Amino acid sequence: MSETPRPEKELRRSLGSRGAGLIRSRFSRSGGPHANSGGYGEASPREATARRLAWLDALRGFAALCVVFDHGSTLLLLPLRSFLYQWFNLGQYGVFVFFLVSGYIVPASLERKGSVRGFWISRAFRLYPMFLVALALSAVAYVTGHGSVANAGRHPLTAILGWLFMLQNLLAGLNVPVVTWTLSYEMVFYLLLAALFSWGVHRRSGWYATAFAVGAVTLGGVLPMAALGRWSNGAEHGQLFLNAGTDALVLAGLGLAVLSRAWLAKAGASLAGLVALILVMVNQTYPYPWSGCVILGLMFTGTLIYRAEQYSLRGDDPPAPRSAPRGGATPLHPPRMGGLRPPIAPPREDAQEARAPRAVAEAKAPWLRPAGAAKPAAPRAVAGVRALWLRLQGAADPTAPHARVATAVLVVLVFALLTVAGIWHGAQQHEDHHWQVQWATSVLLAGVTFGIGLAVRHWKIPRWCAWLGVISYSVYLLHPLVFDAYRSVPVLHRKHTMPDQVLFFLGLFAVIIGLSALTYYFVEKPMQRLGRRVAARAGYATETAASGDGASARGGAPAAARSSASSSTPVAGGSGGSP
Repeated sequence: MSETPRPEKELRRSLGSRGAGLIRSRFSRSGGPHANSGGYGEASPREATARRLAWLDALRGFAALCVVFDHGSTLLLLPLRSFLYQWFNLGQYGVFVFFLVSGYIVPASLERKGSVRGFWISRAFRLYPMFLVALALSAVAYVTGHGSVANAGRHPLTAILGWLFMLQNLLAGLNVPVVTWTLSYEMVFYLLLAALFSWGVHRRSGWYATAFAVGAVTLGGVLPMAALGRWSNGAEHGQLFLNAGTDALVLAGLGLAVLSRAWLAKAGASLAGLVALILVMVNQTYPYPWSGCVILGLMFTGTLIYRAEQYSLRGDDPPAPRSAPRGGATPLHPPRMGGLRPPIAPPREDAQEARAPRAVAEAKAPWLRPAGAAKPAAPRAVAGVRALWLRLQGAADPTAPHARVATAVLVVLVFALLTVAGIWHGAQQHEDHHWQVQWATSVLLAGVTFGIGLAVRHWKIPRWCAWLGVISYSVYLLHPLVFDAYRSVPVLHRKHTMPDQVLFFLGLFAVIIGLSALTYYFVEKPMQRLGRRVAARAGYATETAASGDGASARGGAPAAARSSASSSTPVAGGSGGSP
């Protein structure tokens, strides 16, 4: 009875000793095909994706806990808050971690789908159901006297138009619940990302991160706050017209991007992205004039780190081989293992010739024809062409040390600029030294935290840590309502001893986790499943345009992007990574 050949053995046999060594190192890093308890069979795509994203879930859960403590400690545990906040703002820090996570994973989801239409369907079913639930619960709390919706009751149509595309923090809108201001920046990032993707220039993450970091330093002190909002306040029904006009432009842009092709889709995505960029530059209502550039700089830095991990620090990604067979494996097209295709350059001369262009093979033929003659070295020009061809085909290792060093230097530069922007402009706006220290520690420690998570991403993450990340969107949206309800009960406002405060805080935290679990399993998860069915029925028809910036048009989304994000996996609190 013959033994069933295993993928690792097949590759060793076909690629020789050099290829076997590279395969062995890849298998040792990824856990190999034998890592599962079920023999050498691969894990299901869903299980493999969950393992790959567990470290991101853990970061989201940790960031959500920081934000919960920030808001809850204004009611309870005040001595602990006073001690920690001498140097550190936990809420600001947690939000910055969320934005880094979002920048890391959301572009991977877009590239995996290879479709603006599929991306927006996924985002809509991911974001809006829980957002609408939070709005409804806020309204109920307001009616029953256990919460506030500010002036939404006086201007309901204006408030609804502000919430339509979650741009309320950039319009004449209301942040209900109060934490939803971050969703406005998430939406701006999505609109910009979709516009860049439609033109095929979405992979230049380092340029965008640096541009926004430089903008935070140079423009943060001169950008206006709520410039359009102040104009709308002076005109009759000005706020209503501002929100309605902005929504109409964004809706028109998204409609063209999702329903059209070619230049109309590009024009629509560009229109929506331009509107979002203008709003974030001149009409922020909270928290600071430089916040928009800082937040977008953080998110594109997360994207840069993702690209550096998956490919290298260069302008485009290696395209997938054009003639890969649908079944089986060959030396040129090794089988996928755990969702990854090992980036191995076939060491044998005949295998390299099979991938080289026909012109290169013909150029080498005169030296190789004499029987029994030793093969002389190929001419320098031929060797250069062949090396370039192999590199373009993704055979060369995309994780060269110098590329990682360059990425690290650029990331450090961006974080330094973002830190300087807050300290400098904060001082100009008369923020004290205490505030400047909080800003610096929040930005820098958010970067350090994300770096630690990236370093241990191959470790086994405790399931409860990942689960907290899975429900983090609900935790983020619901915890202000729970604290508002506590605040509305007068009998609870008397002085408590520290042990009593700890018990009260733990009780409120348990309520928040319980409610979040319920809304995740009965609202978020079913709507995500429905979104996948809608997306499958609608089809991913609107794809990226052909461009010299990447290989999307030729070979679809990179394999790494396809395996790094899954629409079946909950993505960070708030949409993709940020609340």
